[in-house]
Amino acid sequence: MLSLMRFADPRALQVVGLLAVVAGVWTWAQLLGDPPSLAVAAAAPLPAASSLAGQWFDERAAPLDIKVSGLLATQRGAVAILSVNDKPARPFMVGESLAPQVKLVQVEATQITVDRAGERQHIAIRRVLPALQLPTLSAPPR
Repeated sequence: MLSLMRFADPRALQVVGLLAVVAGVWTWAQLLGDPPSLAVAAAAPLPAASSLAGQWFDERAAPLDIKVSGLLATQRGAVAILSVNDKPARPFMVGESLAPQVKLVQVEATQITVDRAGERQHIAIRRVLPALQLPTLSAPPR
């Protein structure tokens, strides 16, 4: 009975509690601390992301489907009418962004050039119809 009375002392209980806390913190620090050093093999490059979620974290530019609908010459410069990823066609001027990390760099009569994350890509412009010969509206000379 005397030994129970000695531990009933408030200071003794505080010391025991403090020792329990210190022991718990030390144990968890050992368990969660740095793991022992292991030889790490060189990481191989990751394959291309096949899922949409994988593409979110991929550093490469997303695949693009660019279709050229037409070209215009304006006072401010050349304009390409483009459909990007099957969206409705809209006009783009040189320097405008088509998509994240994709910018229209150059518009020529036969092709457009886009910059995709530092890599230039040329897209040829298909001619659907040959130039039409319009009839003259005046009567031929007699």
